[in-house]
Amino acid sequence: MLRNQLRNSRKAHLLCFGPAKSFLPAINEVPSGFPANVLWPFRLASWAFQLLLWTSIAQLFAADGTRPSPEQLRNLLEERSSPGWPASRTISKRNVERTEAYPHC
Repeated sequence: MLRNQLRNSRKAHLLCFGPAKSFLPAINEVPSGFPANVLWPFRLASWAFQLLLWTSIAQLFAADGTRPSPEQLRNLLEERSSPGWPASRTISKRNVERTEAYPHC
C-alpha cells in the first residue's frame, strides 16, 4: 500500500513539475569564472551567521519558556499575600498546588 502511494506521489510530482521545469530557465547561482577563494569564505560566513542566529533565537525562547518552581511560587505567594500587595495581583494557593501536582506542565 505504501509502495503504491509513493509511486502515485512520484507520478504526481513529475506531472506537476515536469512541464514547469521545461518552461523555466536553468538556475546557475554561480557564474562560470567566479573565484572559488571568494565563494568559499562567503559560504562559511553564511553558515556561521545562520548558526549564530538560530542559536540565539533558541536561547531566547528557552529563557522565556522557563517556569518557576513550586518553591519559587510559594515564596511569591507569601510575599504577595502581605497586606500591602493589591488583591488583584495575588497568586492563589490553587496555582501552587497545581504546579506541585503536575511539575511537567
